[in-house]
Amino acid sequence: MLAFPFHHGGSSHYRHLLEIGAPIGPWPHKDAALELMGDVVRELRARGHQPEFYQENMLRQDTGHSNWQHGETYVVAGRQKALAYALSNAEHGGELLNECAILLRKLAQFDAVAASSIPERFPELVPMLDGGGRPLVVTIEGVRVEDLQLEVEREHGAPGMIEKIANGLNDPIAMTVWGQIGFRLRPEAGIVVAVEEVQIEPVS
Repeated sequence: MLAFPFHHGGSSHYRHLLEIGAPIGPWPHKDAALELMGDVVRELRARGHQPEFYQENMLRQDTGHSNWQHGETYVVAGRQKALAYALSNAEHGGELLNECAILLRKLAQFDAVAASSIPERFPELVPMLDGGGRPLVVTIEGVRVEDLQLEVEREHGAPGMIEKIANGLNDPIAMTVWGQIGFRLRPEAGIVVAVEEVQIEPVS
């Protein structure tokens, strides 16, 4: 058992799925979000418009030097890294749905009817597509080395690297570097010990 906690940057859209003293469950909207994204991309291409390369990577759930896969729980030892993710992706409930919302706004520029009708086929996604999510930082304890997989295997992917990173995270100096490395957390691993809703100061 590792002696330090991990953190997950999340969204208030999923606060009801987070229970203190229990593990984080799987994200229930991956398949619907990918289907919606595919529908929007097809409509855009039919009108002569292409998605960005990273949106295509998300649609393929590609991974490589960057990770475009979704549905798993991603954690870091450094709280600030988790906070940065939450601040960037909470509004629509995560990176994948954020990009769906962006693509829908793009489609609306060319065909407002299509842009409004596609989400109607995915009612479970409408609350997230409407926005309003607030950033959460979820703290997880009770994680073991064997519960972790590197987020991007090509990054720090040498044999034994997870153990080396995990052991190094006990060092405050090493934490400043290795605390930024993302891991996939094995399903049902660890327990949630805190859920913090981050207050965003209004810009004056």
